[in-house]
Amino acid sequence: MAYAADKITVNGIQLGQLEKMDIVSEAGEHGELTLCGYLVEGQGVEILYGITEEESISIYVEQTLIFSGIITKAKIYGVAETIKIEVEAKSRSILMDRKKKSRSFQDTSMTYSQLVKFIMAEYPESDIMLSIEDRPLGDIAVQYKETDWIFLKRMLSQLHAAISCRVASETLQLYGGVPDVVKEKWDYEVKGYQKELGIYNYWLQLGMNVSDTDFFVTEIETNHVPELFEEVEDAGKPMVIQSFSYSMTKGLLCCSCRLQKKEGILAPVRYPMHLIGVALEGNVLEISGIKIRLHLKIDDGNSLSDTYWFPFSTLSASPDGSGWYYMPEKGDNIRVYFPSKFTKDVIAVSAVSNYDGKSGGVPDRMGNPANKYLSNPGGQQMKLAEDGIYLACSGESACVKIGNDGAIEVSSQNTVEVTADNNVSIEAEEAVVIQASETAVISCTKGGTMQMPPDGNLYIQGSEVKLD
Repeated sequence: MAYAADKITVNGIQLGQLEKMDIVSEAGEHGELTLCGYLVEGQGVEILYGITEEESISIYVEQTLIFSGIITKAKIYGVAETIKIEVEAKSRSILMDRKKKSRSFQDTSMTYSQLVKFIMAEYPESDIMLSIEDRPLGDIAVQYKETDWIFLKRMLSQLHAAISCRVASETLQLYGGVPDVVKEKWDYEVKGYQKELGIYNYWLQLGMNVSDTDFFVTEIETNHVPELFEEVEDAGKPMVIQSFSYSMTKGLLCCSCRLQKKEGILAPVRYPMHLIGVALEGNVLEISGIKIRLHLKIDDGNSLSDTYWFPFSTLSASPDGSGWYYMPEKGDNIRVYFPSKFTKDVIAVSAVSNYDGKSGGVPDRMGNPANKYLSNPGGQQMKLAEDGIYLACSGESACVKIGNDGAIEVSSQNTVEVTADNNVSIEAEEAVVIQASETAVISCTKGGTMQMPPDGNLYIQGSEVKLD
């Protein structure tokens, strides 16, 4: 059950003779090709100079494509007419595994299939066959310094679905999960059996509804050109191709496959461990209660909407609403922190000031680190300074200062009112001074009045006036 070397065609590298070749395709991984052979006469190192980072290589057996991918490594050695070349290549899924990206997907109602298709749209002529439980993400998803391949691999693992590549395609074609790949029946020869009890126990401990027969593997050889996840009947039982490989031995190319029930082809959950402890910068768009909506800096140029409401961490907050409530303002710079491997635990932890103190003659509020202050856009502020406590409202239209020397100053550009349900008592060991630029009036609701007008006279009025 093998193909002779003269039945094999290599496109992309001009070989005079193919000596060795291996192809591997398995669920959840890039397809791989390694080959070794002799170059045609007259060719040499110039071949290496002509290979680009997207150089394709395709392998045909009797005009049937069995592998097409991107060259990742090439090596030439030898002299004169015996120049050898070794080539390594990956399936076209490697195109998704080169550039690391950072972005967020904040719409928790976005489904897994929508996420996958959004990313795949960035790759021309690409396609993916999905066989997954298509449900909403439920939580914010963050791609942080990850390639699209690694990110999709992690996201689909939340559904225990593997992402795989179809190696016999000259365009980028992926599988998400284990789709139905039905073809006509073909002959094969059984070479052995295997039972993965360790893997079975792993999934059993996770509470998965699996059977030990789901991890029974049949190893076969065939002349058929297989497809990953292609359905095969073994002893009357429905199986699929979990992996396959081609290997050349003594000038003959043999194909081996591993058959397994599709229920046993599962992917362990991958967590964004590299995101733990990361703080991302963002800009506040909206505030509601103790949550904020913001635009993350990593999403600059991202067409997706900023819809996620991040909980904001305050100094103290109680279930009854008591404690500290001091939210950032629209436009503030915010840090978003990921304390665990679960993105649902994300919190906005602090506002980052871009105040530089250069305000054109206005005193620098941050010039003295000994001064502590709170302020808001309405002009209200509280300052704990070295010389006392200072409260101001509406751009200092009303102020209260309590000095370290015991002095208290109350000033206002409008009216100052002091009221009490019982008594107001003003006492001084030395003097009480009441001043007015026009008229000072002391009155009682019972009718008694004392007036001090600008003419310098003192007018006292009441139902009875006693002077001593």
